[in-house]
Amino acid sequence: MFEEFEKLKTDIEIRTDRRFLVSDKKRSDRAFDKEINATLTGTITVSIGKAFREEDGKYVLPWTVTAMQQSGDSPLGTIKVRKNPKMPFYGTVRPQTTDRPFPAELEAAVYELVTIPGYGELHNVSPIIIGAEIGAIPPFGVTAAHRTNGIFVDASGNERAQLRGRSVTLVGPAKLVPKRATKR
Repeated sequence: MFEEFEKLKTDIEIRTDRRFLVSDKKRSDRAFDKEINATLTGTITVSIGKAFREEDGKYVLPWTVTAMQQSGDSPLGTIKVRKNPKMPFYGTVRPQTTDRPFPAELEAAVYELVTIPGYGELHNVSPIIIGAEIGAIPPFGVTAAHRTNGIFVDASGNERAQLRGRSVTLVGPAKLVPKRATKR
């Protein structure tokens, strides 16, 4: 059912709207006392695997994000987000019926490294689950909403931020800038 998409690798331009609640590390109660809103832009690289059939007869198309870079301005300065290289970033596409591939449900489990000025580099300890209904692959123009909130910790394991709102729009094909050749 998904043969034409298997082994596809594509770069996608994304826009992410986020709302973080952050904790001042000087507070003993670690309460999330400040809200930060930001719109981030960047790219993701998606690699699609081989489809398989589940017990209910529906095919599932697995995919992974092999690279992700985003940044955007906030009241605290530029927030940067990238794929956590130590954790998987994977997802699936599941058709709603057994007889055609679309519409389908796209779902992903996201692990990230987030740099917030004044808070350093933080990572989520459990996956942030996002999802959307799609009608094509690649699903350009689709906005996926988060289905779980995420807690972000610093290198010492201290809870420093909570993701309380997130949507990711898969804008379209990425306009990648070619790398310059280096002189030897």
